[in-house]
Amino acid sequence: MEEIQDTNPTTLKVLMVPWLAHGHVIPYLELAKKLSKTNLFFIYFCSTPIILNSINQENLPKNIQLIEFPLPSSPQLPSHQHTTNGLPKNLLSTLIQTFGEAGSTFAKILDSLSPDLLIFDGFQPWAPELASSRKIPAIDFLIIGSASVSFFYHHYLYAGKRDFPFSGIFLKDYEAKQLQLTAEMNISIGPNVAFNGLEKSHEIILINTCNEIEGKYVDYLSTLSNKKVAPVGPLIREMETTTENSKIIQWLDKKDESSCVYVSFGSEYFLSKEEIEEIAQSLELSELNFIWVLRFPLGEETNIENALPKGFLDRVEGKGVIVEKWAPQARILEHPSVGGFLCHCGWNSILESLHFGVPLITMPMHFDQHTHSRMTVELGTAMEVVRDDQNGKLNKEETAKVIRNVVMEKNGGENVKAKVKELRKKIREKGEEEFDQVINKLLHLSTKNKQVNTQYDIKEEHKNGLGASQILVYPILVQLFKIDYNEIDSERQERFFKKDYEMNKRHCVESSSIHGNQNDHLFEQSTEIIMTKDMREIAQGLEPCNINFIWIIKFPVGDKTSIEETLPQDYLDRYINFGVPIIAMTLQLDQNINTRLVELVDVGVEVIKVDDVRLKAHEITRAITYVVLQKTGKEGKS
Repeated sequence: MEEIQDTNPTTLKVLMVPWLAHGHVIPYLELAKKLSKTNLFFIYFCSTPIILNSINQENLPKNIQLIEFPLPSSPQLPSHQHTTNGLPKNLLSTLIQTFGEAGSTFAKILDSLSPDLLIFDGFQPWAPELASSRKIPAIDFLIIGSASVSFFYHHYLYAGKRDFPFSGIFLKDYEAKQLQLTAEMNISIGPNVAFNGLEKSHEIILINTCNEIEGKYVDYLSTLSNKKVAPVGPLIREMETTTENSKIIQWLDKKDESSCVYVSFGSEYFLSKEEIEEIAQSLELSELNFIWVLRFPLGEETNIENALPKGFLDRVEGKGVIVEKWAPQARILEHPSVGGFLCHCGWNSILESLHFGVPLITMPMHFDQHTHSRMTVELGTAMEVVRDDQNGKLNKEETAKVIRNVVMEKNGGENVKAKVKELRKKIREKGEEEFDQVINKLLHLSTKNKQVNTQYDIKEEHKNGLGASQILVYPILVQLFKIDYNEIDSERQERFFKKDYEMNKRHCVESSSIHGNQNDHLFEQSTEIIMTKDMREIAQGLEPCNINFIWIIKFPVGDKTSIEETLPQDYLDRYINFGVPIIAMTLQLDQNINTRLVELVDVGVEVIKVDDVRLKAHEITRAITYVVLQKTGKEGKS
């Protein structure tokens, strides 16, 4: 994977380095894709060759490049084990130690790529230090929930001197002992390492959650860390359109709605023989349909028949499907026949279940999964299986009861179902305002160290309030319009550079691309897709303007909607002598600055929207009439 040098001087280079676990790589890759869609960043995604080889590169955007991070290979830890996926438990501390000693290799990667921003994960204390020494801002991206992070960080800071302020999050005695034992066995993942990233993250901390799920815990983590904690989730994997495992979906198609339970314990937790038998007997006692994904450690010579209780497969034939290694989890969870998800409480699994509106039956196994489970129960979206308070042993009768209550919507299960449906709607309806604010902050941090030679004197009182996109736009203003900033009157300077200008307005009208005759106007839609109701407002706004125009309308791939169906009734017939009505709209991020730039140099006006969001026909009419018919703007630039 040879280095690709990005040639766009206004694109900011971001280096992303996740920890070597499947559950970390997935959200990092999804965040990379989300950042890439803004077309403001070029992403270098850095990991070991074995992990990069597992990524489907055909579906990667062109502005994401995979960068190999080779670790030293040894007989004890060969290169194919430079991942936690399938790694024997006794080699985890060796992998962490090897990764922790890779600072010199990472330094060479930093020097070679010269990124404007680093987004890093845990277990790599050298990452923010090396970036800081090169004046590169480094941001910690947490891939687990804020309830768990704030719970453990609170106890790290106060060491038992102060109770955690939210009683719904706690550890049972046997869980705390289990965690302590794990930490002692893997000293290299102790709290000093785990919270190093929080404390060294530059100004903000990113986290894969949203306020709809964990708002109060996001706020508390911000208080503890004394930094802005910015939710960027939930980050959900795109469903692959594959025919593999299609038999599973066909099997689900034959089942009644919400009649099946999906069972999976993640890609990196392996059930013991005792746990497998308890779960099998629980599923059998529940008398429900189920799909169970069962995994075994690499190199372990066993199979499904030997692992399960004798005669189990025969007894559940027709009711249960056992899948070894992998199943299309997202496709299963979105299927209407699935009424519950029995899982280990890995954070990615929780987010996917909530995203698809599937109630959770939680069976946490280790690490932060216990506190994840408590959060989902407190939220009202889950029921946790009952264990022995002394030793954590499972009870098949109690587990079967919880499974039935959730899937059959009994004894509180109906409330869980209702809450999950309500939350699913909130998550899906929430806008991108939070993420737009994150983008603006990342742009600001990235451009602090980016050399921009304006060759003009910007007033001192405006320098501190200069936004990232404004820094990038200002040289364009100078070069494109040949205008000296100092010639612009003070009122317009304040309007362009004022500190409280909000970048997160989601809908703006951009400067039109005007070609040829001054009376013929091209309104181009670029790559954005405009909603039908907005298209109709635009059409009605153009109607009274009495000008010639061309309107390029684009629909989503696969959408068979016609222009006639989209526009007001008989609109094309009324204006066939005029031409086709068209306008281009900006929707987000730096496009808002383009609108401000257009006004600043007197080549257009902004369409005013109701509550800064909704388009109205009369405002579109006002803007087009003002700009086109009155020929507002400096000579030669309208």
